[in-house]
Amino acid sequence: MIPANATIIRKAYDDFANGNIPAVLEAFDTSITWHVPGHSPLSGDYKGHDEVVVFLKHTLALCGGIFAIEVHHVLAEEDVVVVLVTVKTERNGRSAAFPEVIYGGLRMKSDGVPRIPRGRADTGSLLVTGDVVR
Repeated sequence: MIPANATIIRKAYDDFANGNIPAVLEAFDTSITWHVPGHSPLSGDYKGHDEVVVFLKHTLALCGGIFAIEVHHVLAEEDVVVVLVTVKTERNGRSAAFPEVIYGGLRMKSDGVPRIPRGRADTGSLLVTGDVVR
């Protein structure tokens, strides 16, 4: 039995917090496209597991390895998962904490049951906002 979408995504965040990147990738389809909007050093589209790993490593490198995500809510319904988090980081001796909304598209299984395909997200996007999570 495939776990519920919210359970899969929560596990991926726990795995990331523990530095278990191979386990994080288990939550993502091999053809995932992860989109980071804007004009920051992290902005762009990351396609497939290898590029997502590049994104994760680049994120950690930019903050000198001081990076944490506090998950507030995981909302999963039908073919969409939305995660409300606060990212905490430090760079060049300066600390920051900011809210983010991360949302992913999920494929439907052939039986019509809304599940992450084979237990994996196939798209992910990051929306950074100062007004969603307090």
